[in-house]
Amino acid sequence: MGIGISILMGLGTNLVLGFSGQFTLGQAGFMAIGAYSSAIITGMMPTYDGFYLSMVVGVIIAAIVALIFGLPTLRLKGDYLAIATLGVSEIIRILIVNGGTLTNGAAGILGLPAFTTWQLVYLFVVITTIFTINFLRSPIGRSTLSVREDEIAAESVGINTTKVKVIAFVFGAITAAIAGSLQAGFIGSVVPKDYSFTNTINVLIIVVFGGLGSMSGTVLAAIVLGILN
Repeated sequence: MGIGISILMGLGTNLVLGFSGQFTLGQAGFMAIGAYSSAIITGMMPTYDGFYLSMVVGVIIAAIVALIFGLPTLRLKGDYLAIATLGVSEIIRILIVNGGTLTNGAAGILGLPAFTTWQLVYLFVVITTIFTINFLRSPIGRSTLSVREDEIAAESVGINTTKVKVIAFVFGAITAAIAGSLQAGFIGSVVPKDYSFTNTINVLIIVVFGGLGSMSGTVLAAIVLGILN
């Protein structure tokens, strides 16, 4: 199940980094949103209905946060964008650490019900893969690829590059939130230190190792690195 969760993270990150060409370091923060949404809601509703509700809530919150931060930060490029998205991730983590009784601070939330199964993880991997393929074949997907190749040329033919980059960024945040919820239901605990910068680097290794812009490579890299771990 850990490999499937890594595949989910890799697919979302590859869409942002490999297909839209935006160097983001904020995936761990969005993963934390999904994980803590599941931890908090399933703590109050320890049922499968509560778990699925928590995933929906986590996705909505992650998408809103990505949209709010993405509109100004995605106008940046290169190292500046990486630093800005890393800052977003750290802001989320610090808010969680200082969340008081809601998030239980640095101690995290333990003893969560084990709702995540390999069938559920596999289902989300398949859905995410199909959605990503169809997205890349759509007009917006082709615009995303054109931004990666040459942003100035894309702007010159009337493509709203900021809109395209924000859409990809939001999608990456959504997949990260789903992965976070599944991980919380798998390991049975959420702790802020699990969503630090190191977590983002682990995902970047999968994406780069598998090849930027290669979905099959991302899947294979996640499997190989998961087995090695």
